[in-house]
Amino acid sequence: MNPLSSAMCNNAALNARHVIMGAALAPWVNRLPPWQRVLSLAYLSDPNFADSQTAFKSGRADLGRLLGGGLILWLNWIVGTAIGVLGGGLLGAPDRFGIDVVMVCFFTAVVTEQLREGRDVILPVLVAAVVSVVSLPWLATGWNVILGALAAGIAGIATGGSDTDRAKMADWIVVAMVAAITLASRLLGATVMIHVRETRRVGRFLDGLSVGVIAALVASFVAQADLRTAFAVAVTGLTMLASKSAVWAMLSGMAVAAAWRWLGAG
Repeated sequence: MNPLSSAMCNNAALNARHVIMGAALAPWVNRLPPWQRVLSLAYLSDPNFADSQTAFKSGRADLGRLLGGGLILWLNWIVGTAIGVLGGGLLGAPDRFGIDVVMVCFFTAVVTEQLREGRDVILPVLVAAVVSVVSLPWLATGWNVILGALAAGIAGIATGGSDTDRAKMADWIVVAMVAAITLASRLLGATVMIHVRETRRVGRFLDGLSVGVIAALVASFVAQADLRTAFAVAVTGLTMLASKSAVWAMLSGMAVAAAWRWLGAG
């Protein structure tokens, strides 16, 4: 496979989950004018999706949360990358401070919060986790998350009972094409859902989809990580159940991961 084809395939696999995320957010983003929809989804990523869709479902926020979170993430990526390049050597290995488990702890806190709020998500979460992990040997990372999320969507329908509404090229060209795939993946899911009639059955599918993609991400990460990460995730989930605070849950997971490394347990 030539470098361009390889870059396109890898990028498509990594960004395919955004199609699922866009579809899950469709009930909210499709109420916006097209230009606002494009602007909001252009900054869609895992953390602001996880934060926003939970808030949207409970009626706690509007779509400014999605766009605002995306802009903050973008700024942090730029600043954090610069700091890492210029001063990363002074920090040393990030895992000494538990920084490497921040994302998986965050996603674990989000999934745990949804598990606390309703039993209807238990089956989608379990299905997403199992399918994404079992499919890892056969699917590239990214595609297994999509499969897990779709399976969770189908499981979400089941939880609601019956329903009557049943060659080498210039680097800049490669960068441009990767950027186009990335943006298209964010817009595609919501755009497709414009043409889907909203029914209770579709709503349950989207509910399962939204929690499933996060659960699949967590399960895939843990399945490919070490015992230290799995333990940090477990502590995060338990702390979230006890404290009901995502911040404390994330900090507890990071603290456990850092202590594990400092004590030389792994």
